[in-house]
Amino acid sequence: MHAWPSQSRTRNYPLLQHGRLEAATLVDSDGQLAWSSLVSSQSSSAPRFRIHKSTAIFPPTKPPPLSPLNATVNQRADHGARPFSIKCRLSLTFLQAHFLRTHFPEVDISANMIRDQVAEDAYEAAALSQFDPFEGNTLDVVTDYDNQTQLVFPMGELGSELNVSPILSAGTGKATLRPTTTPIRTFSTPIQQIASPPKVALDPGAQRDMLFGVRTFGATSILKFDSDSSSTAGLTDVTHFTSQDTGEASIVDFRILVPGAPFEALFINKLGALYGSSFSGGKKTMQLHAGQNSSNSTFRRIGFGMKQTECTILSANDLNQLDFRSNRIDSLFSNPVPSDILTSVEDFAQDGLVRLCSTSQIIWLDPRYLGRPLLGYKHHRQFDRTLRTTTLFLDSSPYTFLSTKHNGLISIYSVSRHEDQLIRVDDAPYGFCLPRTYRSSAQTFWQQDSQNIFIFRADERAKVDFISLCRADPGTEPECGEALVVEASDAVKELERKCTNVETDLDKYGDQDKVITDLSPAYDNIFRIQAEQQQAVEEEQAEEFYDVMDVLPTFWQINDVPSEHIYDIVYRSHEVSDKSSRSDFAAGSLLNSSRGYQALSRDQFPIESLRKGVPWHLDISHIQRCIDPSLDFATGVRELAESLHSYDLLDDDERTALSIRRENRAREQLAVDLVLSRDIYSPSAFTSPRGAEYDLETMTEALSLGGDQADEPPEVEFGRLRPVSKAKAMDHYEKDKREDTETNVEGGDSGKASLPMGVRLLLKDWEVGTKSKDYVFRDPYNTTDERTPRLPVAAKSRDMSSVPNASSQLVRSQRPPPVMSSQVVTGESGNHSLMKKPPIVVQSQDTFLQPSVPVQSSATGFSQQFQPSQPSTQIFPGPHGGRPLTTKKKLAKKRVSGF
Repeated sequence: MHAWPSQSRTRNYPLLQHGRLEAATLVDSDGQLAWSSLVSSQSSSAPRFRIHKSTAIFPPTKPPPLSPLNATVNQRADHGARPFSIKCRLSLTFLQAHFLRTHFPEVDISANMIRDQVAEDAYEAAALSQFDPFEGNTLDVVTDYDNQTQLVFPMGELGSELNVSPILSAGTGKATLRPTTTPIRTFSTPIQQIASPPKVALDPGAQRDMLFGVRTFGATSILKFDSDSSSTAGLTDVTHFTSQDTGEASIVDFRILVPGAPFEALFINKLGALYGSSFSGGKKTMQLHAGQNSSNSTFRRIGFGMKQTECTILSANDLNQLDFRSNRIDSLFSNPVPSDILTSVEDFAQDGLVRLCSTSQIIWLDPRYLGRPLLGYKHHRQFDRTLRTTTLFLDSSPYTFLSTKHNGLISIYSVSRHEDQLIRVDDAPYGFCLPRTYRSSAQTFWQQDSQNIFIFRADERAKVDFISLCRADPGTEPECGEALVVEASDAVKELERKCTNVETDLDKYGDQDKVITDLSPAYDNIFRIQAEQQQAVEEEQAEEFYDVMDVLPTFWQINDVPSEHIYDIVYRSHEVSDKSSRSDFAAGSLLNSSRGYQALSRDQFPIESLRKGVPWHLDISHIQRCIDPSLDFATGVRELAESLHSYDLLDDDERTALSIRRENRAREQLAVDLVLSRDIYSPSAFTSPRGAEYDLETMTEALSLGGDQADEPPEVEFGRLRPVSKAKAMDHYEKDKREDTETNVEGGDSGKASLPMGVRLLLKDWEVGTKSKDYVFRDPYNTTDERTPRLPVAAKSRDMSSVPNASSQLVRSQRPPPVMSSQVVTGESGNHSLMKKPPIVVQSQDTFLQPSVPVQSSATGFSQQFQPSQPSTQIFPGPHGGRPLTTKKKLAKKRVSGF
């Protein structure tokens, strides 16, 4: 035979559901087979649990959770947004495009890359808000071997402070809980899990210290309660573990074992590798199972097995059992439905069963029968990966409580093993809803005795309360006393008062979201209230306005303070102030009113008298045209106001008369501001430019060979701005002329100053008032073949065609080259400014320069093409000027003998 016959049918376990025909099995009844249901016939008369009382233990110490965002992923990428939840991992930071471009402008980051990163973080944050595999139970009741009970939970704004509150037993079935406000330990990162070993019955003197562990984002710390310790609350550190101790992978879950086990603690990382640790051993951790990461899920949980040498490992789809002695791993359950995910597993119970919970059902397993569940029960909950079961025994009867972190619904299942070793349902599932607060972050069940059960529950704001449950028969009222009393101290009450108005502390980039704000009060204050106040002020200042209008024509005679604008003049006409200027039209004045507009439109404002009463005045209306070339700023205020109609609002039937009056007033005030701001005054006149005859005289002196004035350029003339000579700035060659120079610079009204020759040579060709954009440079040394075209000059009264072009004639001299006028501008009146030609340079021949052409031909060529500006009989330097000697110099006789 090639193969032995075998059964390949898949054996399904009984699965109960509400409203359907329950499963039945054949049982032996008096030597005969009879059908028996899995649901007990006495289920209707079984006692049930009810909520007796809910009491607050500890006030909230965290700010309220952040509200969900309404912006899309693209909007967050473009404008930046805060994270979805404050409980996201610290390493999960939200990249914001606005933040990056503001603080790192030199980094070239594309918008698509930022959008992809923000989208990835948004999806991951949304998934973590539904279920975080690293988030364990952070609330536990630790009981040592002396029956001293402690309630351990996190507190503080970040949840990184460990609070230990004692539960004192009176010995009469009652207990007292005394919460404390002082944390006994503060960690650097938030607490993610608190775990303690299960309570077992040992000899009174077997062990007095109780271990428990605290897992944070950074490490897992093992602590113990030591009655002989002098530290706070008798708490001492044993050791700590990081990801380096578990294969460079983060710890997802850990458990503290009971004494007598091969290891004192078990750790499992996100890859599924299991590690054991003995605190007294030399090696810190030892790998027990390498793990099989068949899926991308990092969800892992550890449970206690039937023996101390066994444990269970739960993943999203499988439940395995590991034996420490042989490192053999067996599969207890494998989920056949991919959409159904395992959520929690309980420790091996005293009835020999293991409770397993998934997103669709609760499963009862017997570890002796691998892969063969005994019973399943549909709970009909929505898809929720935080579902968890807790089994408690009252009068040897197990009660399984199904709870979740997303709501306060508690479902109770009563399934036990009967005397015939069959699994039956003792009572139909029922439930109750706890008082609803925020989303629960942790909860634990505590059984004080055989009758009293308490549920400790902590919400997202770290508020802790407890709910006491009582069991009673159907139709009767439960008779429960005060089994647990909370004694709140004054410190707890003060902490509750301080935390009542705690708000979330957001940074300047954290609270970036769409906010609707009503700005109607601000607009009403700007456009209505201030307008009414302005009208009232104008009526009060009517007399002052007329007084100012009377003073303005004689302002220059009665006020000696320099004023450059009409706003300065108006300001000083009715007030006495030591301020230097009031030329800010935004500050407002008496002219910014309806009376000011009427005075300007009727030509009652003394603009012409102010212009004539000042030594110097400038109209900048041509500069104002740059604001809008379509407006004529040189006209009156009424014409300018009419031209401003192009900026009016669109006609609308819904516009009110108040809006139209406000628009007309704004147009008139703008016209007043533009008209009054186009005049600039100066209390001192500018120096007039030199006349044309003076320029011609200077040019003639520069071309002459004799005279001391040809050696030096004329003195520099200054206009409004004049220099102040200082001794440190004087040339050390001009120290002898210091007194004369200071007198010339600081005194007199001529505007001349004695400056060094280099400065005068540079400034001689520049005329005060000449525009820099009209200047054309011409090379005075003719070093380039290209000639720069001259600027057109005005025709002079007399004919200048006979005057030679001095710039084209090279006149050799022994003197430094004086810089001549660049342009000769003539006009009908000598009061106009002169346009200057490029500078004429008289070439010097301090060093002999060999001409490129013969001297005679060069001289002949120059004489034929140009008429020299002045006679010159010497071409080359020297006493003979390159002419041949008429007589030969007599040689000196040598002395050949003595005296």
